[in-house]
Amino acid sequence: MNLRRNLVKSLCPKILVLLLIFVYGCATQKIALDPKTEPAKIVSLVNKNHKKLNTFLGQASISVETQSFNQSFNADVIFKKPEPLFLNVKTLLVGSIAKVLADSTEFKAYNKLKNEIYLGKTSSATIEDFIGVAMGFEELTRVLTGLEFFSPKEIAKLEGFKIDDDKFLFTFENESYLRKIWVEPQFSVITKSQIIDLVSEEVILEKKYKNFVKTKGVYLPKAIKVKNLANNQYLLINYRTQKVNKKLKDKVFELNYPSSAKQIEYITSEDYGKQ
Repeated sequence: MNLRRNLVKSLCPKILVLLLIFVYGCATQKIALDPKTEPAKIVSLVNKNHKKLNTFLGQASISVETQSFNQSFNADVIFKKPEPLFLNVKTLLVGSIAKVLADSTEFKAYNKLKNEIYLGKTSSATIEDFIGVAMGFEELTRVLTGLEFFSPKEIAKLEGFKIDDDKFLFTFENESYLRKIWVEPQFSVITKSQIIDLVSEEVILEKKYKNFVKTKGVYLPKAIKVKNLANNQYLLINYRTQKVNKKLKDKVFELNYPSSAKQIEYITSEDYGKQ
């Protein structure tokens, strides 16, 4: 009996500590909308949520609108941090593209109607040609997963924030543009960001993230909207399903196509300029 009592006494403090860790761990993403809040705490929680994501699988309806076309399609989005990224398009994409596989350097796209496989270098121009919106590979992964974060350069320049529309508003400036970031305090996630040209003072790029849900400890938006106002390009993503941190085999990222497919080296106008 004494042994049991001693065991209970020794375990109680440990159990209490574990319970407190659990409670604080569940509550850490929520921040009071207080102007006295340490900016570093907000940034830390935002980036903490981003770091929790290792793999992503989603089924989405995607709409792309540019000056030359307006198209909607369904796609599976598969991503493994930091790369690669795979898009399996269920309804045909720009130029009848059915599948896209990319990492930070190499880009592949299969045209089902023409039975052609395009092989090229990953760049903003390549992504624009095949997906419809100009952006780099890292930015594309952030948009498709819906998880923005503060970069090391922004953290180094971190000073303070304002409270705007019941959110924390951070502003960062460099030699050519201003970047604004709105953080929602309840989940500590970025719900909006803007790039503003310093000369014209106009918004040239805006991203919005809405309808956040918690999936395996990661807060993800169901709806994503990107406005590239400089190029008149618009991207709208609505997720039906989202799964995170599942083990993904390498074969998931294999772009399968018929052996009869014609291989084409894809060169953008940007690539021509470098030659």
